Amino acid sequence: MQNVFVSFHFSDDFDSPDRLLVNRMEGLLRSHGLVAVNGEALGGGPLTDKIKGLIEKSDALIALMTRREQKDDGSWNTHQWVQDEYGHARSKNMRTIALIEKGVSTGGMYQHNEYISYNPDDCLAAFLRLSATIGVWKRELGRPVKLLIQPNQIAQNYGNNAEWKYRFNVNGVLSNWQDVSLSREPGGCYLYLPNVPDDALIQIQARTRNSCAESIYTPQWVVVNLEET
Repeated sequence: MQNVFVSFHFSDDFDSPDRLLVNRMEGLLRSHGLVAVNGEALGGGPLTDKIKGLIEKSDALIALMTRREQKDDGSWNTHQWVQDEYGHARSKNMRTIALIEKGVSTGGMYQHNEYISYNPDDCLAAFLRLSATIGVWKRELGRPVKLLIQPNQIAQNYGNNAEWKYRFNVNGVLSNWQDVSLSREPGGCYLYLPNVPDDALIQIQARTRNSCAESIYTPQWVVVNLEET
């Protein structure tokens, strides 16, 4: 997990409550080693194809549903484009959570999805819960890992003519084989694996029509040794 899209109301006032909330949010994400992404550079506002692309390239989305206009009944609505960005991420089955400010009425539309109530006057509880949620996302999505394949001669012999695959062993539970491409670089041959769980053992396999080489289940070191079978 690397990037989180933060959906919020853009304001030119850098001292506005929304800006202060976003600054705190970005600090929280940095503390988890993550990068905050948003559509501000694209002008914000309506859900454009470019913003959809940014959302889809992110690993998760946090929607900050803050107050916009007060209704006759005393409750508040929120920003439509924030709801649209949240809805788009949900439609793509992404990991999402809404931070809903106290007093904002959403008409019950998020009652079946996880959300966090946010009180600007006492935000500690909301941020602790959000931090725990981010921790769960990171455990589920894992992190990118770069592996050096050894012996180099076997890696070179199989090269890009082979089908390279990897799978995980997490506490005895095996994942399905997944395809990966070999990268020839100075120093050797490497595989870049996305979303590796922290406690996973990794197995690598290279297969051609007539031969196969694979590793044992290996801890997440930078070197994986292949043996021809």
